[in-house]
Amino acid sequence: ETALNPIELETGSIGTGDPSYIKSTLGFAQTNPAMTATITYNSDARLDLVSMVYQLSDMVINVKAQGDDLPGGEIDLTMKGNVDADIKNEALALEPININVLDTSLNGELTVQSFSKPKIAFALQSDEIDVDKLMPQGEEAAAETSTSSSGDDKIELPVDMLRSLDINGSLNINTLKASGLTVSDVAAKIAGQNGVINLNPLTMNLYEGSYTGAAGLNVSGAIPKYSASSDLKNLQIAGLLADLSEDGKSFIRGKAGVKFNITTSGDRVSTLKKQLNGSAEFAAGDGAFQSANLARSIEQVVAFLKKRPPKPAVKEVVFDSLTATAQITNGLVKNNDMNLATPLIYGNGQGEVNLVSETIDYVMTVGLTENTEGAGIPITIKGDMAEPKFGVDLKNALKEQQKELIEEQKGKVEEKVNEKLGDKLKDLKLF
Repeated sequence: ETALNPIELETGSIGTGDPSYIKSTLGFAQTNPAMTATITYNSDARLDLVSMVYQLSDMVINVKAQGDDLPGGEIDLTMKGNVDADIKNEALALEPININVLDTSLNGELTVQSFSKPKIAFALQSDEIDVDKLMPQGEEAAAETSTSSSGDDKIELPVDMLRSLDINGSLNINTLKASGLTVSDVAAKIAGQNGVINLNPLTMNLYEGSYTGAAGLNVSGAIPKYSASSDLKNLQIAGLLADLSEDGKSFIRGKAGVKFNITTSGDRVSTLKKQLNGSAEFAAGDGAFQSANLARSIEQVVAFLKKRPPKPAVKEVVFDSLTATAQITNGLVKNNDMNLATPLIYGNGQGEVNLVSETIDYVMTVGLTENTEGAGIPITIKGDMAEPKFGVDLKNALKEQQKELIEEQKGKVEEKVNEKLGDKLKDLKLF
């Protein structure tokens, strides 16, 4: 049930184009979901019903609402600005416009040409936007339920609206918060037509680093297509990974650079993973692996190679540099050139991460010199990506070491035999 009570309207002269005013109050109430609201409107006006040109200046719209599905249970929204509407020529301009809601302020201008197939241009800016604050509680709860139930619900996009959209604009945000992440100095150019929407360029600062990239969505065909590229520099990766993870922890720290160029398509999360293709590069310095399991495995190797007992309570592996590149094919991330340099050891790695099954199968060979081939000991990383199993086969390494020692000793014995045999032959006189 929906009720409008009260309905109040007060105006001056309407229809002649003379200066006038409009004041209005509207009460709103509904059930299922329960919500109540009071809407007030106040502006100066020039309304010409003959030419169908309408001007609203110093417009103020205020909405105060309460409801279980609203963020925090209530909302107080104020919109201010000037409106010029030419109905015959299908033109609308909001210049300037200011929207305030839940400690978020958005300012700028917006114009619309053609009402049947709108062509929208805008330039908007904000000091701070907190997306999580603006999300209705009902949608948040539904998202949590969806994630906990299957995590693979169909991604519903407003395809018809996106295909009819003709948009060109810019967006600048000083501070943006979303899903636990905080970024600053966000700047984006947005262009969309016939179902193809691009953010290019897209720049921002995050976690002491900078991001330059682009993103795209194409719904012109039957299957939605996505694309993204990035160049991240001087990123404090520990803060980013901690904010992204559910437990607030990061498995790596240090300053990092990340580049990627990826494409995918589909209408479900599982399909997006299966169709993910592209390439990526990673480089980090002066950091550490914050994994006690990996640290213990590497300490076992170092102790074995240096012929000393392992040190207890090792919680992380400090490194000077870590580099890797990867190719992504249908959700399978393959890496063959991981290089690790630490104050104690060197490591080379290769393997794959399956984003579809969320599993890892990786081998990192660790040694005391840069050339670990034949002299290093492999550490295996396998299983569930969330809780991988680490393994070090020191028995086989010891066997190989013993074989090398035996071969070395055999070589020394052969050298001595050859030396003595050579001396004997010198003393032998032949007639």
